[in-house]
Amino acid sequence: MKLLKILLFILLGLGALWVVLGIFATKDYHIERSMIIDAPKEMVFEHARYFKNFESWSPWAKLDPNMKTTVSGADGEVGATYTWAGNDDVGAGKQIVKALTADRIDYALHFTEPYDSMSPTSMRFEALGDSTKVTWIFDMHIAFPWNGLAMFTDIDAGVGKDFAKGLENLKTVCEAM
Repeated sequence: MKLLKILLFILLGLGALWVVLGIFATKDYHIERSMIIDAPKEMVFEHARYFKNFESWSPWAKLDPNMKTTVSGADGEVGATYTWAGNDDVGAGKQIVKALTADRIDYALHFTEPYDSMSPTSMRFEALGDSTKVTWIFDMHIAFPWNGLAMFTDIDAGVGKDFAKGLENLKTVCEAM
């Protein structure tokens, strides 16, 4: 009986700690990576805006060669949707083009697996002479109390490494064109 009381107090203490961490932990994360690509802005933008080209530079495509993807709507235009379903490394969800200008693409990113979440994502394109600076941006919200657990991971490094890899892939593809 005494052992059960001790276990109960330990569980209550851990639960209280989780709640306290969740109260004080960051809920919103801004992740951003940039890369200079030695190719004209118009060419880089035109390649990046089409979902049909995404698998040529996606950092996740190689994680699941059997991933199922579909593109619906007018690819490269507002409203176009990229839907994917794959293994545990890539999960499932959809990405919708929400806004499109000559310098920026805004997306609504909706993960359905391994958890349900919505995050705004964007790509910015800046001409630097004959080169282009591409910036990939991801804003993520982790709700209470799960944000308390996120304190023990480096969200920026985890997602950021994928964005950096994707930008490296985009650089390789665009510079070879």
